[in-house]
Amino acid sequence: MSTFLLITKTYWEEPPRVRHQVAQALAKNHEVIFVAANKFGLPKIITKRISDNYTVLQPYFPVDMRIRYRLPVINEIYQWWLFNKIKHLKQNAIVINFDYTANLINKYFKKYIYYCHDNFVAISRHLNPGFISRYHQRCEAGIAEKATLCISVIKPLQDYLKQYNQNSFEILIGSPDIDEHQIDINYQPKPKQQIEIGLVGFIKFYNTSYLLVNKLLLNPNFTVTIVGPVDQKFIDHLNNKEKLVLTGPLTGKELFSKINRFDVAIAPYHNDMLNEVYLGTGSKFYQYFAVGKPIVFAPVIGMKKNTLPPGFVYIAKDEDDFPKLIYKAVKENSKELIEQRIRY
Repeated sequence: MSTFLLITKTYWEEPPRVRHQVAQALAKNHEVIFVAANKFGLPKIITKRISDNYTVLQPYFPVDMRIRYRLPVINEIYQWWLFNKIKHLKQNAIVINFDYTANLINKYFKKYIYYCHDNFVAISRHLNPGFISRYHQRCEAGIAEKATLCISVIKPLQDYLKQYNQNSFEILIGSPDIDEHQIDINYQPKPKQQIEIGLVGFIKFYNTSYLLVNKLLLNPNFTVTIVGPVDQKFIDHLNNKEKLVLTGPLTGKELFSKINRFDVAIAPYHNDMLNEVYLGTGSKFYQYFAVGKPIVFAPVIGMKKNTLPPGFVYIAKDEDDFPKLIYKAVKENSKELIEQRIRY
């Protein structure tokens, strides 16, 4: 049984993301050590056993991760402290690095895989001043260049990584295995006057269109359920909140039971971010497909939409296009399509 050491910039308690999905898949047959993003506190590492093969290491550091990763020198001091603590945990561990700011990793681990599942540099340009995003670009370039190999989740990211490392490969995100959750999937969709629209994700003011959600909430036939953390600023800009359900983060059976109740799922990304950020076929798409839901979404750079069978996704040209495509997705839904999406 191999041991995998996963270096992340993610809290283990967050709703499931790509790094959680990879960790859980590996833990079925291998030992996994998940190194979470640091929390604020005196320097220490708390060990939490999730299952026989799955351990989470929770570092604490005097500078919160949300500030630390943006600050040169402080970020390097943190890495020096962390990597010295964990480099001898398991001899011959296979290291997978998800942290695009871990620019000292090659000094402590001779071999590692860089797993790139988003255009982090482009996102950094949207969120940070220029000197910080340039620092992040240098970090990621160095990490990719020195990696044994790089993994990307979409072709544009693979092409980007090949600038630094020819051993860069595209591996599509897989669908979650929901059999263990024993979800009672409804294979007989019926026309409904009230359509429940679902959205799963980290909803932030800058990456999700509140104008579109408001348009949906104005429709007398629509209700909207959002699963996951939601920025207060985003909530403050919404109207008709009596037709809005905010569940907060859900995982496991709770998550898929909630998605199972949706009539249609949406992904209302901001178009201005899509001009630069390769969001690709996100993990939420496969969460929707896992219980057979059709998806209406804004066009995404790098999305392999041409490979998806008819009736899986409905691509809106603009916000005005969303309501009619939601009606179309619900009308065309069938037992056959539900089964095809789940098998996919």
